Amino acid sequence: MIYQGSKNKYADSIVPILQKLIDDNNIQLYVEPFVGGANIIDKINCPHKYGIDKNYSLICLLRKAQEAPEDIPSTGSKELWYQAKDIYRRYKGEPQMEEEMEGWRIGAIQFLGSYNRGGFSRGYANSTKEQDFYKQAYDNLIKQAKEPKFKDIIFCHSNYNELQLDDNFPTLIYCDPPYENTKPYGYKFETDFDYKYYWNWVRKMSQKHIVICSEQNFPSDFNIIWQKEVKRTMNNKRKTAIEKLGIYSGDLNWKLLVEQT
Repeated sequence: MIYQGSKNKYADSIVPILQKLIDDNNIQLYVEPFVGGANIIDKINCPHKYGIDKNYSLICLLRKAQEAPEDIPSTGSKELWYQAKDIYRRYKGEPQMEEEMEGWRIGAIQFLGSYNRGGFSRGYANSTKEQDFYKQAYDNLIKQAKEPKFKDIIFCHSNYNELQLDDNFPTLIYCDPPYENTKPYGYKFETDFDYKYYWNWVRKMSQKHIVICSEQNFPSDFNIIWQKEVKRTMNNKRKTAIEKLGIYSGDLNWKLLVEQT
């Protein structure tokens, strides 16, 4: 799905790295704790794939795309936008908002109808005679939903730090959280993120599992296994950034993993 911060544009570089780690290490479980638009996980081959995100309406929309994509409206409206936005804000995105509107229906207008697909805080994307932004995003999601590798994803609503894994069952975890030191887009209840806690969580999970992270800036005890210079628009100005994949160097096996990739 077209989604703010999507890694789809880097998938041709990232997916082969992840897939090789899965194949070379006989990984049976692949997990994305920040699945977003599912633009990496939908290209991964693994017996068991879990796409996790703390945004409830997003997960509901992705599940609906798997189970009954024909139910998703092919057009949006400002009336629905403001109605869903009001519900979402009052319930702070929590599942209880389903008392007033289905989570997937909120998610549809929230992500298909918003500017740059960034959710309610980004504003409604007004279509023009030349472009129907909602329909473009809708068509993209429906196309994605038809792909076999999308259909076998198990989507879960949860926070990354609630992830529970069997330490005797090695897992590949790919993390793509909101980037540190970049402008957050979203309401406060959406954007609160403790980076110190997150990096410590990554270090802990790396003791028993393979954890690959996307970021622009890593702590000093992480090693970069891939990077690419990219152009981004920030405050209406084009800037250069370095997209990176990193792995915790405290993991005794990191050198072997880097050599494999």
